[in-house]
Amino acid sequence: MEINLKLCRLFIFINIFASLLSYSFAVGPVPSRPPNGIYDEADLFTLEEEVSLAAELRQALESHFLEVYVATYQLVKGENMAERAARLRNTWARNPFALVLVYDETLGQMSFVGSRDLELFVDKQQLSGAFQRAAETARKYLAEQAAAKEKPVPSAMIRRTVNALVRDPVLIERMTLPESQTFTKPVLALMALFLLLMSGAGAFVWWLEKRLVRSKEMSQRTDHFPVIHMPQRLGANYSGGKSVTIGE
Repeated sequence: MEINLKLCRLFIFINIFASLLSYSFAVGPVPSRPPNGIYDEADLFTLEEEVSLAAELRQALESHFLEVYVATYQLVKGENMAERAARLRNTWARNPFALVLVYDETLGQMSFVGSRDLELFVDKQQLSGAFQRAAETARKYLAEQAAAKEKPVPSAMIRRTVNALVRDPVLIERMTLPESQTFTKPVLALMALFLLLMSGAGAFVWWLEKRLVRSKEMSQRTDHFPVIHMPQRLGANYSGGKSVTIGE
């Protein structure tokens, strides 16, 4: 009975381990962070399109501290697009305000995932609204291509969607520092000078207090001299004993 129980536990452990191993092989490892923010496994973008899109992503980061990544796949395997986007975000994001767009070429679908810090800063409903407006841009492009009886170009759709997302008025308003809180270079220089002067004044006060404390300690110090017994030197001048004078 005990042997059967051990074999049953071993069988369960092997099944769980095999399931985890098969899942890890199915989803595949997360690729390294793309330097320009674009991971184009599906090879959808031309060189010019990738350069233009990378500039758009860089502008969003420099202007609004919004870190955006775009990943394209021929087919997302082992997980849905939202899960893949979340894994990429967790691995790639260096900024609390980050989001990832994943596009599946086979399904012709895309998914957005933002960081939790971004949801707290922008507000989850506002961020969801920005995602919906970006998705509406993609749907509008598909409708235009269908009306013109032309085949949609995924790279063009993704670029329009990203453009709409990083330029969304609500998102920009929340991610931009108010004008009243911005500082010009002269103001920053004055602030730096003020901090420097304050630091110098603080150091001088500390030095002065140390001097005062030391002076007070010196004034209160009592020096004790040893008591030495000197024998009388009788007959010597200024000895305090008897003296003898010879001559006049």
